[in-house]
Amino acid sequence: MDALRVHDPAQLGPYWLLGRLGAGGMGQVYLGRTSDGRLAAVKAVHAGFAGDPEFRARFAREIRTASQVRAPWTASVLGADPAAARPWLATEYVPGPSLEQAVAAAGALPEAAVGVLAGRLADALAALHSTGVVHRDLKPSNVLLAGDGPRLVDFGIARAADAELLTGAGAVLGTPAYLAPEQALGEPAGSAADVFSLASLLVFAATGSGPFGVTGNSAAMLYRVSHRDPDLSGVPGWLGQRLAPCLDRDPAARPTARLLAAGFAELDWPRDAWPPVPAAAPAGFGRPVEGPTRLVAPALRSAGGAGASGRPTRLIARSVRLAGPTRTRPRRAVAQVAVLVGLVLLLGMSTGLAQLVPGGSSRPVPVAVTPTGAATGAAESFEAAREATPLPFGKGTGGSADPADTSNSAVAVTVSPDSSRAYVPTSQGVSVVDTGTGRVSVRIVMPGGCQSVAVSPDGKRLYVSALAGFLYVIDTENNRLLGTVALPSGTEGVVLGARGRYAYVLNPRRNAVFVVDTQTNGVVGSFAVGTSPGAIAASQDGRRVLVAAREAVSVIDTAGNTVVSTKPIGSVRDITITPDGARAYLIGLDSTQVLDLNTGESRGAITMPSGVFPSHAALSAGGRYLLAAVHGFGGASSTVVVIDTVDSAEVGRIPVSGEPDGITAAPDGRRLYLVGSYGAPVMVVALR
Repeated sequence: MDALRVHDPAQLGPYWLLGRLGAGGMGQVYLGRTSDGRLAAVKAVHAGFAGDPEFRARFAREIRTASQVRAPWTASVLGADPAAARPWLATEYVPGPSLEQAVAAAGALPEAAVGVLAGRLADALAALHSTGVVHRDLKPSNVLLAGDGPRLVDFGIARAADAELLTGAGAVLGTPAYLAPEQALGEPAGSAADVFSLASLLVFAATGSGPFGVTGNSAAMLYRVSHRDPDLSGVPGWLGQRLAPCLDRDPAARPTARLLAAGFAELDWPRDAWPPVPAAAPAGFGRPVEGPTRLVAPALRSAGGAGASGRPTRLIARSVRLAGPTRTRPRRAVAQVAVLVGLVLLLGMSTGLAQLVPGGSSRPVPVAVTPTGAATGAAESFEAAREATPLPFGKGTGGSADPADTSNSAVAVTVSPDSSRAYVPTSQGVSVVDTGTGRVSVRIVMPGGCQSVAVSPDGKRLYVSALAGFLYVIDTENNRLLGTVALPSGTEGVVLGARGRYAYVLNPRRNAVFVVDTQTNGVVGSFAVGTSPGAIAASQDGRRVLVAAREAVSVIDTAGNTVVSTKPIGSVRDITITPDGARAYLIGLDSTQVLDLNTGESRGAITMPSGVFPSHAALSAGGRYLLAAVHGFGGASSTVVVIDTVDSAEVGRIPVSGEPDGITAAPDGRRLYLVGSYGAPVMVVALR
């Protein structure tokens, strides 16, 4: 990714532009980000097209068609504005090099990877054609190699520019080496042209060169395409047999994409055939030193450039005092910082990972202690609260925020199994807190809006889900990024099951939970879990994962990765499970239902006290007491209501400040962590 230039726009629609990803025949492509952290590839149309009203009409028509496409192995259209001063189109951001870049850097792909590529691109093309969309510009630069498979981009949009008014009679639109003969001759082209182009692209992937050789003369290449036979001499036999009919000069003689896909489906490639190249690490990392966080330019020089030294890319950052407003208008400075992150991201592609450098001495972040009194009327067997301490996250009371720290509100808290560390995902990354001292020991800077954190049973691995569609895997002992798993955008909660063997990632946009094998960092399957899923939880022993959707709660057995029960239920806002994995408490608006996880049967409900409407809940260390976080309404104070689950009796209340929107109990039972709404600080409730 290149830095923005002086004449580049700072924003297109809801997307603040972070840098240049590349350019094409229709315009410039930028990396964009919304205010909630979602990344996108944003294409701004060239001014020459933008000035023509007929182009705008065609562009709008093609966008409407492309936006309805839900084809496998394609990058979905996220938004567009054909009426803007400079028309733009945003699609899913795919972390990975293009096929063109990968072959240029390392040569032809391995044979098995070509097999996976062929099958999935044929599937994508068949799905596009079934909806009436013709790509018309299929070429290596329009295929991106993500960690979980290839993605076809720019489908259906090239046709908007293919008109006599813009190109002139008989002119050719597209890349000559991958055009079908009818396109090379300036004749109308349909879905059969895409099949020809796909075959040419696959020859390139398998051999490093297209079927008509290489020449810098466009006219000569157009002549070869339209008059010469393709050269398949270096193509593996199984592939050549299937591609030869696709390269027939007569469009009517070529197979359809669906027939081609069926032929590739007969082949069975090993699971480790993909990815053919290391995945990009979409994260920048830093080490703690006192002072505001800054991503500094010398880090780029120390990286030695892409592939210059073969060393892991390092992004040195100063540490963090998270203060200042959490909701600010994005500024160009923010975009400039993010560009540095993106540059380091791409510099790290040659090594496949980036390093988080711990080291250095960190002074404690000032922590203000706000006494809130003890819980009133708490039973003797319950450890009552003594004080609530705001951690240094979210909105501060003074000072100004560094641009890298704006919108840095916490969204959750996860505590390590030994209770020594608290991991706090925010809109900028993950802050690691020493629970004994309150110090921020490490801050992990990640673009993409981090949503949730899961810690392996031994505490040595950290799994971080990002809204943009990544699952980051981090070694907590030496602070190395071990891998990045590409998932559909919109990922939220992540939990671990089966003794940490699998990670389960909730994606409400897809109404699904994706399963990641933590030994291979590969996606091995997914579960449909009903519409609008909003909560996910795992038992402490990892045997069960529960997912609450709008109409039901699904229980997943992690040993066999099967859904063992689905219970119709009302609205569930949170799920908490007893330490022994025997019962789950499903937190609703006015009652909490109890589910027996051994039998799958309901065990009744806990009725909340009058006027108590919990947003989230946790269980005490022994599992006897339910700790329900309750917003204060009508001037009332927010509280944590303590309920004895044996007899459903309220035994006390812990007053807290702010509006709690999440609660976590440390495994050792010594602290509660409450996430506040609207950027309020994380509150730590010390228990005695």
